[in-house]
Amino acid sequence: MEAPKGLILFAKTPVGQDLQSKYNQIALMVLGGSVFSLTLGYFIHQMIYLVSVGLLLVALRTWQSGFQAVDVPLAVNLNHPFMMGENVGNCELMVGFDDWKNPEENRFMVHYDVNIKSWMVLCQDAEKSLFSTWDCKYSKKTIQRQTAIINQALALRDATNDVEDDFESARLREKEDTGLLDREWMPDEEIEVLGPISRIFTKD
Repeated sequence: MEAPKGLILFAKTPVGQDLQSKYNQIALMVLGGSVFSLTLGYFIHQMIYLVSVGLLLVALRTWQSGFQAVDVPLAVNLNHPFMMGENVGNCELMVGFDDWKNPEENRFMVHYDVNIKSWMVLCQDAEKSLFSTWDCKYSKKTIQRQTAIINQALALRDATNDVEDDFESARLREKEDTGLLDREWMPDEEIEVLGPISRIFTKD
């Protein structure tokens, strides 16, 4: 999916590229271990070849995880903090769960509907209103990570534009909610894995 005119896909932002680079570095290190094991197997014992194959599979999986981590249906303009540049105007973004839309003031959570076999993107409001469906085949953990990145992008947009952010109040409502959906929030320590994104929040 191409980004709307004037916006940049998350994967092409400095933050997105830095995140994928970290995955690629890990994949290359594991791949190096695979090549080393292959060399040992040639000189020592062929059973070491199995270790080499296992490391190769891990490297491929890590590379795939890096691609999925940044394949977020999010596009931002040059004024967004994800671009790591100077803010010279209004910060804007759009989300593309099914088609590109302006998320307005919403924050999102996801729920898998077994009846339609698709993810439902719900707004974190009192009605839990449906914002969009999301036909994504990635794992639940990857979907949750991507949703967390989108919510972080929204919080940063509002902070840049001096708009009050009620994301934390949504968390408080979640704790009090006895609703029908079994929803999961990403714990704060898991978001820390995103590295450059968390640094945006903590920098002076």
